[in-house]
Amino acid sequence: MGATEHRTTTTKGSTPGELLTEGKAHQLGGRLRESGECFAQAIDAATRPDDDRIVADALRRLGIVHHLQGETATGMHYCERSREVAADTGDSGLAAEAIMAL
Repeated sequence: MGATEHRTTTTKGSTPGELLTEGKAHQLGGRLRESGECFAQAIDAATRPDDDRIVADALRRLGIVHHLQGETATGMHYCERSREVAADTGDSGLAAEAIMAL
């Protein structure tokens, strides 16, 4: 399942960081569908190399959303992708967060 398959709304003109922040707010408010959409949009909007940490965080959070919705295998897939992206950036803390989410 690709990240773009979750998109039902679009936040026009938002940066990957803004989408990640919006997704976190939705997640904290218990709005899992909306948070997943924002995280997927953040991943899709990330085009610069310095967006990789945002992508890793969004992938991990998207994995958690899937897990909470009973889609454990999909959630684990996204968390593993998060770990890979985080490791590629050299951010061991972010990679550890992805492993802990597994």
